[in-house]
Amino acid sequence: RGEYERGMEILEGNAKIYEERFGERGSEERIWMDACRLKLMKEQGQSITETEESVPENSDLPNEFRKVVQLTRELFTASVEENLTTEILTRAKLRQLAGAAPNTTATTTATATTTATPVRDPMGYKLSSWYFLGLHHDALGQLEQSKECMRNAQAIAATKGDGDIFHSFPALHLTVRGWMDTDTDEKTPEVPAAPVQPKEEEETEEDIMMQSIMDSVMGLSLEDVAGEMIRKGLKNDQDESTMKLDLIAVLIDELIESLL
Repeated sequence: RGEYERGMEILEGNAKIYEERFGERGSEERIWMDACRLKLMKEQGQSITETEESVPENSDLPNEFRKVVQLTRELFTASVEENLTTEILTRAKLRQLAGAAPNTTATTTATATTTATPVRDPMGYKLSSWYFLGLHHDALGQLEQSKECMRNAQAIAATKGDGDIFHSFPALHLTVRGWMDTDTDEKTPEVPAAPVQPKEEEETEEDIMMQSIMDSVMGLSLEDVAGEMIRKGLKNDQDESTMKLDLIAVLIDELIESLL
């Protein structure tokens, strides 16, 4: 068995143990299980019907109450099931929670003192949203997008204390991937400077979600766009640019309806 199959098996077993013992959903374990499945699907060029399917969750368990984790589960599940509409709309909702990208244009070494005003993130929504978005992009093989998300997550994590092990996850991911910036003189790992809280007028939550949808659709292949147009009963005999613009408009309408 390959490492992804073995990983899926271990993570599903851990999820079952947690769910049976605590009566709650093992969401994080299942998120990582889906990440392994997506890696496997990409590596082997297979769909979910061709890979080893997991045992369905216990439907009697209460719903996941943590907002970011719930959306992340939906995002990964949509990708595993190749449901592009749900994937794009759920990603947009996570981007809304992540907020505007922190100011990481300046960097500082891990030992330097930072003075910038940190992004306000009392519930940890911004940090966790950026992290899980980065994990999802990585699982899909979208490495540049993953790197950007992970660096945004690390920029926020660098302003928090060390009391929560989750705060170390972005730096760990960046390090393993070889994406952590280094100082050419001291060869010391760099940590993005504490991000500055963006001004509200610069980018609204609506702007962020709309941009996320546009970015997602513009990154789709012509085949994927045509397939979504067919599923939605829209014309798929137009040029690629026109079809993408039409799909964006439809998805924005669906997003607005889902938020009402």
